Parts: sequence; structure tokens; C-alpha cells
Amino acid sequence: MVGDQQTPAWVVVDLGEEVGEITSIKAYYHARVWPTDYQIQFSATNGDDWTTVYSVSQRTDGTANQIDTIDLTGELENPIPDGARYIRVYYTGLNTAAAGNSIGLRELEVYGSRGAAAEVSEPMNLALEHPVYASGLEVNHQTFAADAVDGKLDTRWSGNKMKVDDTADSWIVVDLGEDVCDITEVSSSYYAKVWPSDYVVQVAGSDFVPTDYSTVNVGTVSDEIAFEGQNAKDASCWTTIGTYTGMSGDGRTDALTNFEAAIPEGTRYLRLYFTGINQSAFGHSIGLNELEVTGTRYLDPTEPGEPEDVVVETVMPSVAYGRLNTAFDELELPVCAVVALSDGTTLRFPVEWSAEGYDAASTEPQDLTGTLDLSGTAILNEENLTASVTVNLSDEPTVVNVLVNPTSLGVDYGTSFEMLNLPEQVVLELSTGFGVACDVTWDSTTYNPNAEDTQYVRGSVLYNGQTYEAVMPVDVEGAPVDPEGPTVSTAYVITVEDSDNGTVTSSRTRAPKGLTVTLTVKPDEGYKLDTLTVTDKNGNELKLTDKGNGKYTFAMPASAVTVEASFTKDDTPVETGLPFTDVKADDWFYEAVKYVYESKLMDGTSSTTFAPLMTTNRAMVVTILWRLEGQPETDATLSFTDVESGVWYTEAVRWAAAEGIVKGYSDTVFAPNDTVTREQLATILYRYAESKGYDVSARGDLTTFTDGAKTSSWAAEAMEWAVGSKLLSGKGGNVLDPTGTATRAEVAQIFMNFAQGLQK
Repeated sequence: MVGDQQTPAWVVVDLGEEVGEITSIKAYYHARVWPTDYQIQFSATNGDDWTTVYSVSQRTDGTANQIDTIDLTGELENPIPDGARYIRVYYTGLNTAAAGNSIGLRELEVYGSRGAAAEVSEPMNLALEHPVYASGLEVNHQTFAADAVDGKLDTRWSGNKMKVDDTADSWIVVDLGEDVCDITEVSSSYYAKVWPSDYVVQVAGSDFVPTDYSTVNVGTVSDEIAFEGQNAKDASCWTTIGTYTGMSGDGRTDALTNFEAAIPEGTRYLRLYFTGINQSAFGHSIGLNELEVTGTRYLDPTEPGEPEDVVVETVMPSVAYGRLNTAFDELELPVCAVVALSDGTTLRFPVEWSAEGYDAASTEPQDLTGTLDLSGTAILNEENLTASVTVNLSDEPTVVNVLVNPTSLGVDYGTSFEMLNLPEQVVLELSTGFGVACDVTWDSTTYNPNAEDTQYVRGSVLYNGQTYEAVMPVDVEGAPVDPEGPTVSTAYVITVEDSDNGTVTSSRTRAPKGLTVTLTVKPDEGYKLDTLTVTDKNGNELKLTDKGNGKYTFAMPASAVTVEASFTKDDTPVETGLPFTDVKADDWFYEAVKYVYESKLMDGTSSTTFAPLMTTNRAMVVTILWRLEGQPETDATLSFTDVESGVWYTEAVRWAAAEGIVKGYSDTVFAPNDTVTREQLATILYRYAESKGYDVSARGDLTTFTDGAKTSSWAAEAMEWAVGSKLLSGKGGNVLDPTGTATRAEVAQIFMNFAQGLQK
């Protein structure tokens, strides 16, 4: 497009024959070569029948790396014609300052649906509790194929042995069902040292006929049985979407998001085909803790011909915890059970539990049964299968999980352990459903700054006299092509002297000169800090900075240091204006908690606790939003079978579903107790803001975060808006953590920002 002539240029995309509703377009331009004038046009034939639906004229406000987002759901110059298959962007004007004087279009994205605008579910784990098939089984450990898709990281499948000398293969296949719409991520977590070095990720349609060889190849391999025909690595029915070679790392998790090939229509099966194993692996058989396949399902798939009866095939067992001498009616038993159906799908259905056999005074595990409620469905329970739950009662609540926040870190190659910015506290999730924040001591020996890999830094947490392990995945990236020897800096010892009536912990046991070290002071009940000193090897006292909430920092000198503290009786009550003992006036989240509590948006987890570091579930978030809206009433039908009538979140879910603010995993499953991630929270707020007509044009650049690319495609627009609107910000180390859990403190802060800013 040269000079004053501004010769037109255009680009056409064939969208295919089954185009449904087209909702928006995003165009990404390179550097300064963005257009000033262009039209968005549609055609059914790619001939002369182009219809202009949107125009840009004489624009002057473009910027470098301009991104144009065009909403096609509102008023257009002309409606998009029926049968539109082709889209054309027709350029007639170019930024005159553009170098090279030609349009530079990096990417054109067209958002919409195919067919009759089929409804799809929210992203879910498509593999969870689905049928699996394997090439073999290491029977000595009783680790079965089904353990790889049970949603638990403490169980695993161990396959047939892969001897290093004969490089025998092994594989595992999961049947995702016939209603798969899309797959966005494949994540596989491996046990200890029995990890694969080489493998491929493949998908196939219903033309693949699975066979399970777990009972045939027990502890050994028979190549002629399990690796021929459709089970061969290169069988034509399989499409390879990911290839891993030369991998390493104990206890690692591989997350595949950038696929080598597009996911074919009709994909049903997913396979991990292993061809290499860590040569030092004990037992020489792959240990797969968990296989997760993130994607969406069609909510109303249509099948030709007469539909077959759908029957209950398996009811997955569950576990519950409680205190001794708890009455049966007061037990917190699962509301729903996970049920595998004959059509390959997995749904949740309400359960009515029986008290038969329950002993409130027993500390032994107790197996209770319940009746599935299939009312309102056409699903048959021909074998009268029942739900089961193992109830564990104890005097004290047990720790069921260790939660770290953020859930992972990304750092440059060569970043020292001291510069990792690891969290100083983690949350122990208790069997009561609550969480408790505890200090964590990280082990530097589990980290290598000069290994480009996903590493797992481990830490120890002391609670009630027992030690628990915390794990932080750290992605080390950017190894030099010709690495020179690593730069070594001296790390000096930090000694913390024991104190009476309180404790002091250091964020590091060693640190190089200049590093900021954090001290955490915790007086015993009824005491307060009297003195705190840090001295170098010559007895010189270092400057301390009070960061609030019992945190103090100092700059490490070029010598070892000694930390000493004394505590004194504290008779002065601290007033916060809140009834919560776990929220102090100098906590970063104090104002947010005070706001949501006084605004009646959030309650405490008890009369005296707010549990700021506890995770938040879907029911909680929807209820907060409902309260923000003024608790509107609606007579809309609630189709979710796992949302009971009359519970505290029922009307909130009814309203949010009716307004299109939330969707279920299926027509009948909402999963109110599922933990909310940061990107899910952003999406819910984005939909709400749109429904209220608020300005949602703000956009933040996710690429400025080290893990911005980990944002799911379905949540990208909402996350850009949330960052641009300053509802969400990065965590330590410039980490966005889109898939990390949102704590109650974070949710309180986000809702305060939303209510005081965007809602106005």
C-alpha cells in the first residue's frame, strides 16, 4: 500500500461449512504497520457477494503492536448473511508512518460456534474417572490403570516393565467419551524417579477399538500382543499432538498446551505412548500418578438413529472426615457421587446416605452406603448400584492437603535459590474443610538453578507436632546455548537464637550479600515482641524494617548474622473492628475483609474466624455476587441436580445460571464445592459486568507475566480485562498464576476493587 494511492489489500479465511453464530474478531498487527481504514466482510461463496458488516475509517489512535477487538453481537452496518462461510478483511488505508508501507497482520482470530450453535460445558477434566486401558501392569505394587484418572496424586498406574536394554514400549489409553468438543491441555504427573524420557501424546476417534492388556502383560511385555494393529505407535487411527524427547525430572508434571496438530473432529480416545524411561528408575516401569485432559463437552450431543439406554456402570467411592461423637445428621458427607455411565460420560448425582452401621465413637474407617437420586433423568440403574463413602473420625482434624500460593513459579536459568521468592507460608487444608496458615522451611538441596526443567522444590511444615511436605513446581527456562560456568556468590549463615514466650523464623538459612531477608515473629498467646536484633560477626547491629503483620526485613551483610528476640507480657487488647481473630489491622487484606464483612458480601467461616488463606469454591463466589446484586429473586428452573433445594447457595446459583453468569459442567452438574481458580473468577466477574452494561473495554497485557501464556484460551479475554481493570495483579516474581486457587483474602480484595471501582 504505497504513498497516496493506498492500494487496497485483503485477506480471506474459509471458516468451513458448519459456521454457527460469529460473535467477535481479534486482529493482531505487527509493530507500527496497522491499518487506518478497513472493512469486515462476509460471503457464502468467496465470489462477488461480499457483505460489509463493520468498518473502520480514518483511524489515528493506533499504537505499536495494535490489537483490534470487534464485537459482532451488537448493531452492525449489515447483518451477517445466512450461510456465511468466508470472512474477508479489506484494507484501504495504512498508517503513513509505517515502516515498509504494507499491512502487517500477525494473527486473525474469529470467535463463534459451529453447527446450530451447540452449547458446550465449562472446561473440565475429561479423563476423570473414565474408562482406561493399558499395555500392562506392574502387579507387585497393585497400581492399576484406573488409578491414573482418579483425581488423586497419591495413587498411580505402573505399567509393564520397560527394560533399558530392549527399550520395550508401554502405553495407556483413556476413553474421554463421544461428546468431546475440544481439548486445550494434557497434563501428566509422574511418580518419584519412574518417569518417561521419551513419549508421544496421541488422539483417536471412535474407529479405534480399545483392548486392555493389564491382566495379560503382568510385570513383563509381549510385543506381539499389545503393540500391533491399532495399538502400534504409528497406527493410522492415531494423530500425534505432542512429542517429548530427552525429558528428565523426578516427580515432574508435563503440561502440553501447544499441540503439533489440531484436535480432529470426533476425538474420543487419548493415548500416552512411552518409548523411553529414566535408566536409573527402580523397577523399570513408568509410574503415572495422574493424567488430566482439560477440555469441553457438548451439552446436548445429537446421535443419529434411536438412542440407546444410558445405564449406571460404576459409582466412584468417596471419603469424608469428622470429629469423634459427631451425630450422623451432622456429618459433612458428600452431597453427590461421581457416576460413570454406559455412554462414556461421567456425571454427579445427589445421594441419600444411610446411617446403618455408623458408630460415632469409633476411630476405625467406616464404610457407609447411599442411594443415588436419578429423578428427572432417563438414566437407568439396572443393577441397583449404591454410592459408598468411607468416614474417618478423629479427636483432632487431619491434614488432607498442603496448598501453596502461587501454585508454581517461573524463573530464568541461573536464578539462585535465595532469589526464588518462595512463599513464607502455606495453607494446610484440614478434614473439617477449613485451612490453617503455617510457616514453611524450603529445602535448597531440591533445586538446581542450572537445569532447564520443571523442578520441584520441597519444604517442611510443622503442625501439631507433625511434619508435612510442601511442594513448589519451578519452571527454569532460558538456558544459554553455550553455557559458561555458573556465577557463584558466597552465601552466609543466618543463626536464629531460641527465645522464650515466642518464636522467630527466617525466610532463609543462608543468604548472599545484599539479599533482603525476612524474619517472621510470632509471640505466644498473651505476649508481644519486646526486642529484636540482628548483628553481624563483629557485633554490629543491622537496620531492621517493620513490614507489619509480624514481618521484619534486613539486608544481608558480607558475614554471618545472629538473630535474637525477647518477648514480654501483652495486656493491651488489639481492636480491629472485626470479630475475627485471624485478621489483624496490619494484614494486607484487612481493609478488604472489613469491606466485604460490613457490606454483608462475605461471612466468616465461624463466629471468630475468617480463614483468609482458605481456598474459595464456586458456591461461595456465586453467593457473593448474588449479595452484591441485592439478592434478587427469580422463579427460573434450576436444572443442576447437585444443588440441593434450600441450602445457603441455592438461590444464588439459580439467579446466576438464569442470567448466564455461570455455566455448569453439564446440564445437571454445577459442582458447587469445586475450588475456583483466578481465571474462573475473572470470567464470572466479566460475564456479570457485561450483563450490567459496565465498561469492559479495559485490557491488560498478559505477556508481561512470566506465566501469562498459561491462561486458558476461554479465559484470556476476561483475564486481560481483569488485569487491565486492576482487579487482578501479579504475585511475587511477576507471576499471574491464572490456574492457581483464589484464597478468601484475594476474593475479598477483588470484590472490593470491583464494587468500589468498576461498579460505579
